Amino acid sequence: MKFAKPHGMRIVGSAFITDISWDNIITLRTAVHEMLHGNIDWESENMKQVIEILKKDDFVMDKIKNHNTAFGYNTLEGYLEENCVRVVAMDQIINEKFNINEDAKTRWKENDDGMHVFAEVLYYVMKHKNFYDSGMSITLIYFLCD
Repeated sequence: MKFAKPHGMRIVGSAFITDISWDNIITLRTAVHEMLHGNIDWESENMKQVIEILKKDDFVMDKIKNHNTAFGYNTLEGYLEENCVRVVAMDQIINEKFNINEDAKTRWKENDDGMHVFAEVLYYVMKHKNFYDSGMSITLIYFLCD
């Protein structure tokens, strides 16, 4: 369990671990977050295009190359997976619907030394485009940021 802090981790299926010192709200947020991993089709043409575009983006690549590697997210794909779960897979928006959310701005400024800037951009695009209620495809969000 000592390896879980400061993050929760999905083990398999709906099983995950989290730090025993966390309160019920943080544990619930972690459950929502961990259940959303694994929903990205990395082999789709859309995702391949997104990856090629972001490989050329100095700002995003700087977040990957110059961060505390202990947080993980040390590859573009790993970084995108985490940022997409934080937003595109809707953990922030789901948590808002359940009224268990952290303030979005504070969350991305403070979590993992502020490296999840991509998540913050996607979140604001999703809010502006009414993603939750529109039935919009997850992959469309990437292209809305262009």
